[in-house]
Amino acid sequence: MRDLRDAEARNSAKFRETCKASSFGLSSATGTTMSDAALALQNDYPEAMRGELDKKVYTRLLLCSATATAGFFRSTLAELVPGATFQEGHSTPPSDHPEVLTITFAPVKGLERTLAKFDEYSKDGTSQWPVTPQISDTLRAKIQAPNGDAFADVTNAILSTFDVREGNGRFKNNLMTEKHQPPNILLNLILRPPGMPPMTAEVQCYLRSIEQLIEHRYYEVRDQL
Repeated sequence: MRDLRDAEARNSAKFRETCKASSFGLSSATGTTMSDAALALQNDYPEAMRGELDKKVYTRLLLCSATATAGFFRSTLAELVPGATFQEGHSTPPSDHPEVLTITFAPVKGLERTLAKFDEYSKDGTSQWPVTPQISDTLRAKIQAPNGDAFADVTNAILSTFDVREGNGRFKNNLMTEKHQPPNILLNLILRPPGMPPMTAEVQCYLRSIEQLIEHRYYEVRDQL
């Protein structure tokens, strides 16, 4: 995978610059996804019930907001890259148009996975109350770029369109990682749909050659089970 990344960096000056970009922002999205009215519910219950309110009520409100915001998220990305191919699901099958961007929208995260994430954040000892607004990937999309220029262009377009900056989203550059993981860029966006509270969404950007290698290995492992 690193060889594929390095080959693209040799071919694309834009991609080389993107590889050098510094990460910024927090992985959580505290202060978003919960309206003032929702947070005010705490005033109606004893403080000892805050944990129950957070896990049993706020998580469900989060998923309601995600469902209501999903159309805005998808349409905004569609307008950003009008020539892209759009797909639904968790994985990205081979594209009929390998020369263009492919955007795959995952389903809104389900309640079971949201509660598991809640428990994960609750146990790490660093989460502030409420925990629920720190769950930032109930809306997710994955972008496959056919080459380094397209990768850099779509990354910069997302940063600009969604005003991703310190204090307003997250940019995590994993392109030059030494960890055992695929080189990519992870973006947490703050969506502001009309008439709705802010909502976070996660976008992962890959080179198509790397993502197809990941998918190929996944199917090889699955076929051996």
